[in-house]
Amino acid sequence: MGNNNFLDYIPEFKKNIELLDDTIVIKRNSLADKIFYLLLKRPVRSTIKIDHKSRHVISKIDGKKDLYEIFSTISKKSDDKKEINAFCEFINIIMRHGIIKLNKKKTA
Repeated sequence: MGNNNFLDYIPEFKKNIELLDDTIVIKRNSLADKIFYLLLKRPVRSTIKIDHKSRHVISKIDGKKDLYEIFSTISKKSDDKKEINAFCEFINIIMRHGIIKLNKKKTA
């Protein structure tokens, strides 16, 4: 992520992700994925159940707000280091699992 502050990045759902009430649906759209999952007799869609707190964070991701803005809307204490660390760790987890990607904020 270079010299930029992590909280300055804008999270965006990847194209193959669908968010339902308490579930994230990951659709395997590529031909290779479909063949692979067909051979393994696995569903082409995976689902992940999420708890209320995770849902609250994920529902704020719109591809426009940066992580700092999202954190500010969900946190009661924006200077609480434990809360900031937990938020950043959650964002890293869903990014590593291919649910979101982080985009640099465009500068004017």
